[in-house]
Amino acid sequence: MKRSLSKLLVMVMIFVNSMSGVAAALTPSAVVKPGIKAQFNGQEIQFADATPQIINGRTMVPFRQILETMGATVAFDQPTQTVTVVKPGMEFSFVIGGTDITVVQNGRTTIKKMDVAPFLDPKTNRTYVPARFMAESMGNSVYWDQEAQTAVIIDQAAVFADADEDFSIISKLLTMDMDLQKSYESTGTFQADFAVSEKATGSESLAFAMSGDFSGVTKQSSADMDMNMAFDADQLTAMMTAEEKTEMQPMLDMLRDIQMRIKLNGESGAMYMNSNIFSLMDPSLGQNTWLKMNIFDTYDEMGLDIRPMMNYSGSKISFSQLLQMSVMSMNSGTVDSYQEMKLGYAFMKNLMGDQAFSTAVSGSDTIHTLNLDKADILAAMGKAALTEGVQLDSAVMSEMTEAFRAIELNADIMIKETNGKLSGYEMKGGLSAEGMDCTFSQTGGPRSASMEMMLQQQDMMTMTISAASQYTETSRTPDLALPAGAQVLDYDSLS
Repeated sequence: MKRSLSKLLVMVMIFVNSMSGVAAALTPSAVVKPGIKAQFNGQEIQFADATPQIINGRTMVPFRQILETMGATVAFDQPTQTVTVVKPGMEFSFVIGGTDITVVQNGRTTIKKMDVAPFLDPKTNRTYVPARFMAESMGNSVYWDQEAQTAVIIDQAAVFADADEDFSIISKLLTMDMDLQKSYESTGTFQADFAVSEKATGSESLAFAMSGDFSGVTKQSSADMDMNMAFDADQLTAMMTAEEKTEMQPMLDMLRDIQMRIKLNGESGAMYMNSNIFSLMDPSLGQNTWLKMNIFDTYDEMGLDIRPMMNYSGSKISFSQLLQMSVMSMNSGTVDSYQEMKLGYAFMKNLMGDQAFSTAVSGSDTIHTLNLDKADILAAMGKAALTEGVQLDSAVMSEMTEAFRAIELNADIMIKETNGKLSGYEMKGGLSAEGMDCTFSQTGGPRSASMEMMLQQQDMMTMTISAASQYTETSRTPDLALPAGAQVLDYDSLS
C-alpha cells in the first residue's frame, strides 16, 4: 500500500513540477562570466587565490573553501596528508593523492572510491578535489551548466527543511500502519479498453481491450510476481480475411492467455522476466528462458535516477525526503536551478500546503479536503513569485492568464484520519485542453487502492484504464532465485 501512496504523491509532484516549470520561467537568469566557476545554493563561490580547473573532464576545486562553504569543518594533517571533514551527522576523510574516501555516517563506516584523485597544484600550493564527489558525499545535488561553465551545487535538504511542517496534511499519505521490514502478499486486477475512430485509421473504427490480474510477494523494494493477461481483439479479427485469420490464429490464441513471471531485486535493480509470449519475438526461445534487464540502467537512459526512491522503499519516509529524492533523480541543472527550486517549492506550498486545506472534525474522524482549479494555480504562482522576489508585470500576467483561458482543470483531494491514523483517501480531477479530455480518480485505505483514468482525443481515440490492489502480511519472502536450467538472455539482445 505504501508503494501505491508513493505513486499517488509522485503523481501530485509530477503535476506540481509541470506547473512549477512554468513558474520557473519567471526566474531571472544568472549573469554568465568567462572561466570555470562553482556555485552553492545560488551564490557563486569566490575563491581567494585559486580557481576551479577541469581535469580529465572533472571539475576540480580548492578543497578547504568548497567544503567550508557547504557547511563543513575541515582539518588537514600535514604528516599524513590526510583531510578530515566533519558535518553534523557525518564525517569523512581522504589522503591527498589517493582515491579512497572513508565515510562515517550513523555509526556505519564505508569506503568509497573517487574517480579522480585529489592533488596539490604546485602553481598555487592549493589542494584540489573533485567538486561532484565532495558535494555528493555531503548529501548535495551537483550539476554542470555547460553554457555558464559552472559546477552547480544545491543543498536540497536546506531547500526542503520545512516541508514536513508545511505539508503535514498531505504527508499523512505516507504514514501507513505497516511494518516495512516484513513481507506482504499483493494481489490485484486491471482492465484497459481502447477505441480508435474512423478518422484516425482512415477506414473503419477499431476497438480492443486488455485485462488481467497479478499476485506475488513483496518486501521492501524486491518482488516476486505472477501476472496473467488477456488481449481481446475480436473486432480486429472480424476485419481479417479467412487467410489472415489462419495465419494469425496462433498469435491471437497466445494473446488471449499471456502469463508472465517477474523477479525484481530492488537493491541491484536486476529484473528477470519469463513469459510464454517470448516465443512470438523469437521462436527459438524455450519455456525456461528468462530475459534480464536492469531497471536502474533503463531509467538512467531516460535521465532519471530512481535509486534513492528504491533505497527508501524499505523504510519510513518523510515528505521532505520524498522531495529531496525527486531532486536527486534529476540529472541536469543550470545556474538558475536553485532559484527555480525555491520558486517551485513556494508555488507548491501555496497550492497544496497545509494552509490550502480545509479541515473538519467529527467524533474520532478528521477529514482534510482541497479543491483546486486553474484560478488557484494562477494565484499560487503569483504569490510564489511575490514571496521569492520575482517581478511579474502586467504583460506577463496577461500572457499567463491567456494561456490558461483555453484549459479546464480541476483536482480534489480528500484525506481522512480516524483516531489519528490514516483511514482513507481520495484524489480525483480532470483536464481539458485542445480537444483532449482526461479524468482520473484514485481511492484507497490502509492496505488497498483502486484507480480509474480516461483519456479521450476528440475524433481520434478513447482509452480507459482501471486497476485495484490490496496487501496482506505474509510469512513468505520474495523468491528471487531462477529455476534450475534457466536460460538467461539480455533483454537488449532481442531484435
